Amino acid sequence: MTTIQELINNVSDKQLREFVIEYAKRDGDFSNALSVRFAVPEFEAEVTKIADMVENELEGVDDYRRRDSWGYIRIDLSKVDYEIQQRIAQGQYRLAFAQSAAAYAELLEVYEYQSECEISDEAGSFVDKMSDIAGEVTDSADQAYIYERCVELAYDDTASDYGDSYQGRFLKIAARFITQTNREEFDAAIEKFSGDYRGEELSVIKLTTVRRLDGDSAAEQYISQNLQYDSIRKIAYDNAMSARDFAKAEQLCIDALESDTRSAHKWRVLLYLAYEAAGERLKMAETAEALILSGDLEYYDKLKSIYAKLGGWNEFYPAMLTKCKASLRPENYMHILSKENELALLLEQVQIKPDLIYDYGKQLAPAYPDEVETLFVKQIAGEADRAGDRKAYAQVCGKIKMFRTAGYDERAGRLIDDYKLRFKKRPAFLDELRKIG
Repeated sequence: MTTIQELINNVSDKQLREFVIEYAKRDGDFSNALSVRFAVPEFEAEVTKIADMVENELEGVDDYRRRDSWGYIRIDLSKVDYEIQQRIAQGQYRLAFAQSAAAYAELLEVYEYQSECEISDEAGSFVDKMSDIAGEVTDSADQAYIYERCVELAYDDTASDYGDSYQGRFLKIAARFITQTNREEFDAAIEKFSGDYRGEELSVIKLTTVRRLDGDSAAEQYISQNLQYDSIRKIAYDNAMSARDFAKAEQLCIDALESDTRSAHKWRVLLYLAYEAAGERLKMAETAEALILSGDLEYYDKLKSIYAKLGGWNEFYPAMLTKCKASLRPENYMHILSKENELALLLEQVQIKPDLIYDYGKQLAPAYPDEVETLFVKQIAGEADRAGDRKAYAQVCGKIKMFRTAGYDERAGRLIDDYKLRFKKRPAFLDELRKIG
């Protein structure tokens, strides 16, 4: 088959030009592609063209007939994306940014009709594109343009009315190009939006600009004045740890635990790391215990390891087990009982939650064969009675296999034979039972 390159090589320049002209007259998309690729762009006209393309694609977006059975709207902005990519390839970064901003603005016009599906996805993708473009810009005039546009775009709060917020993303782009002379409008935007849920995100962005423009001393002061934000407090903690100021790191964690219970686990982990770095074994043990009782069993072995060095685990253990029973979810408490081979207590818990016999039956069977057999048979019987399709039947048979591997091969065989008779009118169940015996 002849390739496009071979075809072009076999025609004259005149023939090719005539074809291009003729085809461009008949095909608007081809004509536009030629202009985008070869013509010197007229800035405002090109931006307006992109806005019109998006507006046309969104026409009738509030009409339910444009939605599929799941309620998703069908929009295709691939041609818009292609044109912007062409401008980026040509090094026309300011134009590409302006076109992306125009597309984003058009999408905001119809945000109310679909705040969480295709329209918000497309709006977010254009913000991503603007960020990528900003990362390529080196010309100071282009940087100034992008800075001003991002601050301007940050003031459009339309998306936040429907569950999305782009203020932080625009101000993060603007922060790349902030200077002493243009920082006032940036700081004003940060101040405007910092009073609500966006405050934490914006405080981190502001910190980067303070450090860049005012130096490390001013940045440290800003950090100390904004510790109410979890992310800023974490930066302060990291700085303290890097400086080996473990007392300061400890206090930052303790203050966080007293002021914000939502992040308690995170700050207990960081507190443990501070004590570990400082070699404070008693405090490590106290913090590990608190983490365990909050449900983080990863610290159980660490706690035992600490007591192996401190001594006194045997004296501490009974009280710790009592605390675990009182504080932990049954599944977590049983995990510790299993780890410690506390079989009598573990059996007691399994009898309360018999569905966990599959997890602990094999461990319990040597010590309590009759009790474990009874639990297995009763639990499997209940699941077999409730099973109503092949998938459920296969799951029941999987449980019978677990019963067998727990040391009950002969009893599992009798159970299979019993089920073949009991469920003889369920051919799919019989088929699954045959697979296991």
